[in-house]
Amino acid sequence: MLKSLGGAWEESLVDLLTRKLDEVTRGTGGLFRNAASCYTQFLKRPWQSLRPWIEQETKCTSGFLRAFYDGEGSISGRSLILYNTRSDILLYIRVLLSKLNIETTELHFGTKAGTELVDPLNGKTYIRNSDCFTLRIRARSLPQFARGVGFMIARKQQMLGEALPKIG
Repeated sequence: MLKSLGGAWEESLVDLLTRKLDEVTRGTGGLFRNAASCYTQFLKRPWQSLRPWIEQETKCTSGFLRAFYDGEGSISGRSLILYNTRSDILLYIRVLLSKLNIETTELHFGTKAGTELVDPLNGKTYIRNSDCFTLRIRARSLPQFARGVGFMIARKQQMLGEALPKIG
């Protein structure tokens, strides 16, 4: 969660999100003990209000994208895809990626609200509450994504590294 964001983005975001928290919780180590609370506050804020922090410098943009891809992204072979129910956020992500010279496909409609999803781990069936959209990084842009964004999740970073030699 917040601990994985790193650098100036993390400092700005933690400051922004913890402003209204009790100052006692901001003591030594308190920021990370309250990461779940901060993350919840982040999810409740209109994302547009965070644009100044996301766009203040390239490393902040990269940190935001890294965190977003860690949570919402999926990589398999040379296919790197974001899934989200908020098309406006995915369109914003597309703009940020473009500023880093990372090419994407157009936004695509993925799955329709009301359709069933079977959890492969436990066999339970769920009904999707919202439409889902997808955004793909073009394979030829995977090296630029690896250099400029990457993953904090080791498994995803390893899969990204394995995909790079396959791009010819």
